[in-house]
Amino acid sequence: MQQLNGSEPAFGAILLGNLNRVFNERNAARRLEAMAEFWAEDAVMFEADTVHFGLKAISDNVGAVQARLPEDIRFMPAGEAIANHGSAMLRWQAGSEDGRTAVSGTDIAMFKNQRIHSMHVYLDPF
Repeated sequence: MQQLNGSEPAFGAILLGNLNRVFNERNAARRLEAMAEFWAEDAVMFEADTVHFGLKAISDNVGAVQARLPEDIRFMPAGEAIANHGSAMLRWQAGSEDGRTAVSGTDIAMFKNQRIHSMHVYLDPF
């Protein structure tokens, strides 16, 4: 049996940081600054109907998602992040303090050099 290299738990922390500091940041400049900490420059985000290449395109997509949601909606984890051999997944929901959920889903990320290199976003059906 081969031991894991200790970086696996950090992947969960990266996904949590991404959720809190990227998906909850409405200011585009601050969002891009946070993305530089968590994402590789050549990152790709896959959604069911589109693919976003690079930090600017991913940030613009996050901004477009936020623009469709009420201002009081926050993205939050809906469970523990789980890491597995260079990848990690995080279930999340976007909701308000009064318990209203606007959208929920799962992010599955692949990592390169301790940064998100690709992310597949799966939205839960409503």
